[in-house]
Amino acid sequence: MKSMHIKHNDGLVSFGTLLGMCDYLAFPLASVGCDVYKWAPYGPIDRLLPYLTRRAQENRAIFAKAEKDRQLHFKALKERIKN
Repeated sequence: MKSMHIKHNDGLVSFGTLLGMCDYLAFPLASVGCDVYKWAPYGPIDRLLPYLTRRAQENRAIFAKAEKDRQLHFKALKERIKN
């Protein structure tokens, strides 16, 4: 963004993740004025479950990085308490 002279709050760039994922990135971005969206899939279970299953299969790395997410969430929480 910097190299393209795009300001973080001009509305040209938005960030989005599934609800509960990558909060350690989303919260700092939002705190400096970036547009951050959290997406929560919903609907009938017979339509939702295949989607979530597919996402889990496509994103096996999510499970591998769960420990990193936990550590970063804890670090962010400590920073909030400290400040």
